[in-house]
Amino acid sequence: MPKFMFLLFYKFLQQTIFFIMVVMLKQDYGNLSYRSLSSMYHLT
Repeated sequence: MPKFMFLLFYKFLQQTIFFIMVVMLKQDYGNLSYRSLSSMYHLT
């Protein structure tokens, strides 16, 4: 897989995780899910 394809996929993955985090925040699933998702996002 070419490097630019990998970078595109990596950015897409980050945006997807961030999008899920924002959606969960808006629907207010609670602090626990927000914390676990934010820690997951900072790992990438």
